[in-house]
Amino acid sequence: MPANHKCGRLHGHGFEVLIYCAPAKQEQVRQVWGELYARLNHQLLNEIEGLSNPTSEMLAHWIWHYFNKLSTPVSEVTVFETRSTGSVYNGKDFYIWKEFSFDSATQQNSHTILGHTYILRVGLSSSLDNVFQWVEDFGDVKKIFAPWIDQLDHQPLHHYFGSGSSLECLNWLSQQAITSLPTVTRLSLQEYSPLSLWVE
Repeated sequence: MPANHKCGRLHGHGFEVLIYCAPAKQEQVRQVWGELYARLNHQLLNEIEGLSNPTSEMLAHWIWHYFNKLSTPVSEVTVFETRSTGSVYNGKDFYIWKEFSFDSATQQNSHTILGHTYILRVGLSSSLDNVFQWVEDFGDVKKIFAPWIDQLDHQPLHHYFGSGSSLECLNWLSQQAITSLPTVTRLSLQEYSPLSLWVE
């Protein structure tokens, strides 16, 4: 870890893991996962061979190879480090995401202004940093996006982007991200509700 980085101090996470496999392999994967869970849960991951620097990227990579070395093929492993951050490894590529939320308003017509909670999901992909073993530091992603999120939070979006639509908002965020964080490969925005769709 970089000097004085908070992740360099001993800490823990309530990791969640999703494992993708062929339907015919589900029982085999479930059995292997039970053994693997016992090996990982409530353990100091740094002391496990191959996990001396247990970033979520490295954990997804380690789990994927653990299954495939046992001839229990899985196609993809997703590791949730928190509810808003995580990593994916598919045997070839690394992909991470971080989510942000903000509360803003949009004008529907001359008489109606609606408020929404928006969820922005930032996806990034690249090879791992040779030293720190991550695609990007989640903390750095947060620092880069925080000023833009603050600019939108508790504001009427139609004062910034014409109608204030989710697509216009997403296009504006994409323009900021392109020049500041080249590893960004995907941005998704949702007006949060049980029935709402993601805009990409």
